[in-house]
Amino acid sequence: MATAVIVSPHWWETNPGTLLVVPIDHVEHLYVLPDALTGPLLATCRRAARALVEVEHCEGTSLRQHNEPAGNQDVWHLHLHVIPLWTGDALIQGEHRLRPVELADQHTFAAGIREAMCWRDGVSPW
Repeated sequence: MATAVIVSPHWWETNPGTLLVVPIDHVEHLYVLPDALTGPLLATCRRAARALVEVEHCEGTSLRQHNEPAGNQDVWHLHLHVIPLWTGDALIQGEHRLRPVELADQHTFAAGIREAMCWRDGVSPW
């Protein structure tokens, strides 16, 4: 089962560079995630988080995932947010304002993430 990393079209104002990790096949939410996809999905999250550290020079990362309306799910395809963090940043302190990201900026950021996640000469960057 395959997964993908997508640059989010919205970033937290104080935390630029949010990524979304998604299964390629449709999975509505965590409750119906096939066991066979759990490992690959988390492995992709790990690779995306390491790429964020390399590209954004962040001090940490966070994963977020929401299920059903009461859980604040608003996109009906399972996805995990991989968010860059810095010590004392506003997101951890409860500041949750999103801003739209220009498509050109998404493409530029994606190029850096893609490079950081690529295997070079058959060798994993990690």
